Amino acid sequence: MGGPKLTRRRAVVSGCLLVGLSGCNSPLVSIENSHSPGADGFTAGTVPAESDPLLLVFPDELQPDSAPTALAVGILETPSFRELPAGFTDLVTGSSPENASTIGKVAVLGSNAGSGSAGVVWAEWSDDELVALLEQSGQDATEAETADGRTIYEAGGRSAVVLGEHVFAIGTDDLVRSVVDVWHGDGDPVSDAVLGPFERTARDAPVRFATTGRAFHDSSTPPQRAAYDPVTNTSVSITSEDGDATVDIAYQVDSTDAAESLADALRTDLGLETTADAIDPVLPRGIRNDLTVDRTSTVVTVRYRDTAETVAEYGDDILTTLEAITGKQ
Repeated sequence: MGGPKLTRRRAVVSGCLLVGLSGCNSPLVSIENSHSPGADGFTAGTVPAESDPLLLVFPDELQPDSAPTALAVGILETPSFRELPAGFTDLVTGSSPENASTIGKVAVLGSNAGSGSAGVVWAEWSDDELVALLEQSGQDATEAETADGRTIYEAGGRSAVVLGEHVFAIGTDDLVRSVVDVWHGDGDPVSDAVLGPFERTARDAPVRFATTGRAFHDSSTPPQRAAYDPVTNTSVSITSEDGDATVDIAYQVDSTDAAESLADALRTDLGLETTADAIDPVLPRGIRNDLTVDRTSTVVTVRYRDTAETVAEYGDDILTTLEAITGKQ
């Protein structure tokens, strides 16, 4: 069976974005003004407590080879999301020929606690199209069980379920069941520890990411400096305007003194003060001129702003260097 074949439509989103823990049976509404799901609906209705990290993507706004696409791919390729079904990243980022930029929105869920990865997808799929994506693992899907009146399909250690009209979940077994539980009010929603940095990201961004601690960090790999130890959460988002793109990577700490130390460490390790102090891998020539490190109270933001084409080409270099600085996974 092939991958999902979707009818073209400007993105749609379930009305459950504006409801609480009671679930989702509302009519579809346009996604045009729904970029910011906020803490009251999107999280409570669709994202379970163990969702950390959390990535929100608007696939119909990701053009091939664009800066937002490059950022989305870079984040989806991190170990936090390694257990997503085969073909999921290509589907979300528009690299898959079956995807004609028709998916309205995707909430991608990882788990630092080790319970897997999943995606909550708003799209005009049929049940068969959902099962087709599940079966890209090479195994036939079976109807495993019914939970809260929803049939859960299984194939190769992955599950999929139709949550409501035009709303689906697919991913590792345990996390998909957690999505079903929170969708029906039987489970706890995503924690404030993840909601806080998520709400800090740009509300009109096509790619929004948040996690506790240092993004892409493995606790077994220490950071380069003690200044990175106090980081409590990280957020990443990208915006575009007038042909330029801006990527913001923000780190929060618990005191202004810690923020000042963190900002100084980032400027040094990124080579913004002097290239002699830069941490390997050293950023390519010219990138440092378009990087800034700013501090407001307890949040330190690394901002990369340049033409959209340049950000698409070099944005991953900055993420790679930050991974090395803060403890690469």
